Amino acid sequence: MTNSKKRLAACAAVTLFAVSACGTTTSGTPAPAPSAAVPSSGHPEVRPVAQPLDPSKFEADACGLVPPEVMSGLGFPDAGTAEAKSDALTGPNCSWIGAASGRRVSVTLQTGNTEAGIGGLNGIYTGHDSGQMPFVAPAPDISGYQAVYADRQDRRSRGACNLHVGIKDDLVFSVGDQGYDGAQDSCAAAVQVAGAVVKTLKGA
Repeated sequence: MTNSKKRLAACAAVTLFAVSACGTTTSGTPAPAPSAAVPSSGHPEVRPVAQPLDPSKFEADACGLVPPEVMSGLGFPDAGTAEAKSDALTGPNCSWIGAASGRRVSVTLQTGNTEAGIGGLNGIYTGHDSGQMPFVAPAPDISGYQAVYADRQDRRSRGACNLHVGIKDDLVFSVGDQGYDGAQDSCAAAVQVAGAVVKTLKGA
């Protein structure tokens, strides 16, 4: 695999709201994730996914990953604000836009990054090690699935949070939001949406 392709994959792991160009470096020291046995090909910070989830049913309808009542509770009452798209480099995604609040939430199935070594949480940590993903920090598990905060810079204090959840060894889904009031507000919303996505996938 070429270095250029690995670089693109690392950049693509960030959801739609990253504001700096790929390749920009910033300082940041992530806290260590809990240690666990991993396959020889995996990154030491990443736990194997014990119960993989299959998102294929939602590849044509990423908006269906989050029930309307969850988004309504977060201030997105109008289902018409949901925008479904797909990007070859990342994968299917859905964005909810609050016209009055200026807030935005996006969910992305990172199906474009499933090659060995660049997909899943392994790819995010590998991108961090190579300098392509300067900010990576452990996040609370989402219903038993390992998660990380990752971005080209830590923007949580500015109300933008990017959360990535490993649902297969080579696949993550990402929740990104912006327009919130600080890290607690933005990441609490991202965690709530991610929990809804996992519940949906478990029931699929």
